[in-house]
Amino acid sequence: MTRTVHVSAPSRIHFGMFSFGDPAVRQFGGVGMMVGPPRLELEATSADAFSAIGETADRARDFAAQWAASEGRRQPPACRIQIASSPPPHAGLGSGTQLALSVAAALDAFVERRRRSGVELAQAVGRAERSAVGTHGFSTGGLLVDPGKAGEDRVAPVERRIDFPAPWRILLITDVRQRGLSGSAERSAFAELPPVPRGVTAELREEVDQRVLPACATADFPTFSAGIYRYGHLAGTCFAACQGGAYASPHLARLVELIRSLGVDGVGQSSWGPTLFAVLQGEEEAKALAAELQRRDELKGHTFTVTAGDNVGAVVEVVESEGVTEE
Repeated sequence: MTRTVHVSAPSRIHFGMFSFGDPAVRQFGGVGMMVGPPRLELEATSADAFSAIGETADRARDFAAQWAASEGRRQPPACRIQIASSPPPHAGLGSGTQLALSVAAALDAFVERRRRSGVELAQAVGRAERSAVGTHGFSTGGLLVDPGKAGEDRVAPVERRIDFPAPWRILLITDVRQRGLSGSAERSAFAELPPVPRGVTAELREEVDQRVLPACATADFPTFSAGIYRYGHLAGTCFAACQGGAYASPHLARLVELIRSLGVDGVGQSSWGPTLFAVLQGEEEAKALAAELQRRDELKGHTFTVTAGDNVGAVVEVVESEGVTEE
């Protein structure tokens, strides 16, 4: 019997971290949300032996090997994983975590294992070393608050999850000439950065608790937009020793100011960048901003994606000869 598992997972944008470097407080944490497009789409199909094909096949094979080891297997099951589409790697969209969890979820479904949470999947494939927004968001979608790791936490908990207002849109702007930090370079950067002062962490928490979360919950667009900018700019200054400022490059800093000069308050950098996001009240406004930016010569080589909040998380679908079931 031929068995095919399809996984469709949203991308993650991260607004900035609460803290790092001070062992007396929770580490990392922060706020982020799930969006789509871009989405990660992959299929696992019955085959004579395990294989993976597609743009990120090497990473998929590595994650499959980690999944097999966690299951006490010598190798993954006999199937072919095909990655049909994926967010750009190292762009601040959480593509590595979404690929890892999607591979693990597909293999779980392929061997008829129960559907596991994003946290369980992350533990199986070694993800969520720092931020857990994309891990929890894989299961639930939405806007999420990660309070950070404490003690021996392998994965930080989720403190709050809110549906992102359906009419609002996010414009993603990615400078394809740049890549954000990852892997050993990212670990080295955190080792060298000065600790976040506790007063800054308190300011970040106040911005989230008093303005960002209530505004998202009540669809108060002006308050949310202003709060997201303030939060992201302050969180970004904690990385100035590595980035040279609140953003990953002088070019991105100028782009943030350009977008704000066009009347858009809610602008920020996702994770290490180079993707910037701008929050718009609706589809027409997002498309108009994209068109305005695309006309500018200094933004040639950038991609512009109008997207929406994803409040569902990953969808796993199993197709067999008997029909279709959704898990």
